[in-house]
Amino acid sequence: MEEYIKKLLEQVRFQKAHKAIEDEIRAHIEDQIEDNMSEGMDKETAEKRAVEDMGNPVDVGIELDKVHSPKIAWSVVIAALTVAVFGMILHVYLAKEFNSYHGLFFDKQNYKEVECRYILGSLLGIFAMFLIYFIDYATVSKYAKVLGTGMTLLFVSGYFLIEKLGNNHIILSHGLDNKELITLGVVWKKSLPLMLLFILLYPGILYKYREQKSKAICKALLWILVPCGILFLDHEWVQAIILEMCMLVELTISLRKEWIRVPKISTLVLIWPFFISLPLFVISFVYKYKPLTFYLQSFRGNDIKTAARMFGKSTVVYDLISYVDDGVVNIPIGLLIPVSGMKGSRILSYISLSWGIFAGLVVVGIIAGMIALGVKATSKIKNQLGVVLGSGCITFLIINTIIGMFSGFGMIEVPYSFLPFVSGNGIVVSYVFLGIILSIYKYKDIYAEHVDIMIRDNVKDT
Repeated sequence: MEEYIKKLLEQVRFQKAHKAIEDEIRAHIEDQIEDNMSEGMDKETAEKRAVEDMGNPVDVGIELDKVHSPKIAWSVVIAALTVAVFGMILHVYLAKEFNSYHGLFFDKQNYKEVECRYILGSLLGIFAMFLIYFIDYATVSKYAKVLGTGMTLLFVSGYFLIEKLGNNHIILSHGLDNKELITLGVVWKKSLPLMLLFILLYPGILYKYREQKSKAICKALLWILVPCGILFLDHEWVQAIILEMCMLVELTISLRKEWIRVPKISTLVLIWPFFISLPLFVISFVYKYKPLTFYLQSFRGNDIKTAARMFGKSTVVYDLISYVDDGVVNIPIGLLIPVSGMKGSRILSYISLSWGIFAGLVVVGIIAGMIALGVKATSKIKNQLGVVLGSGCITFLIINTIIGMFSGFGMIEVPYSFLPFVSGNGIVVSYVFLGIILSIYKYKDIYAEHVDIMIRDNVKDT
């Protein structure tokens, strides 16, 4: 049997598939040996007959090599490239139209910069997507707890050193000529989105709690509360809620798959209401903000909802004084969207006001279709770690699409919202999460239901 398995595995080129294939073939042969022995054969004869029944090891190995080879979700890749090209064309057209009004109310250079940044961001995003495709998510998950602990200590230290001890006055040079200066506090603020990486690390952390009980669920909840708490402390409540929801979905799926030995239904009934009410409590009683609905209402929504038509350009125009011709020029409402808004969900507002609400719905539909392809790809995964990780990535894209859609159509006003794959900000991170989905799909026929990600050393993993 050992010689048969060895010769079979020599035909399978992808080394990471060997363990799963060996376990499967060995189990099949051993089952057949037991059946043969139950028919009266001695052990040696039963094993010989079982191996012969498996067929030629070279032929079987070649067939298994075809099945257990890395895969790529071509439908997702083609959709991603198509959306990237579509986004580039959209931003080029956007910049061209805005530039036609330069000198009136807008800065031509600013819109050209927005155009270039989006194109560069799209190219970097596509590059990042393919780069992450070649990264083994199981290997990253192996060190998830170490990376998560390091990030937590770094951000907790940063919060108290920068935010609380008044180190915002520390100045750093920004730019080759050292003329552009930024404070350490700004650097801290811009680094906070890195907390979203916990969505990618959390499944690996949960996976190491497999077969544990109540203590494990307490640790799992703490891993949600700490990074989200850091974001809440710095008033980044939108990112905190997105991170919280994504990690909560991952925890829910892991509990359904019985990674942690606790009563599933009662645990989830307690967890979900707590985490849903937590942001409301923080915003209302800790921040002492006005009711949340005040901050979610759209301050530009009435203009958008009043002006936008189902088909075609908005008929509402504004009379602005031209500082070039000293005359009055009619400016379409769609062009009054700030430059910075082109990076976020306001690009959907621009599309709806310039080409109609239907065009905006088409854009949202394209994004939803690409996410649906990602859902279809992850649904074929048998490895549980990949399923949980994929669910977190999909949830992140869905939540941001929903927020970006409602914000873009003027129904709510959410700060720093973006439309995945279309908005200038969030473009790279969107493709990073898509790359994770491709990486998971790559190993769908290679990794078994469970994969060993424990660090093997003399230190007990806690």
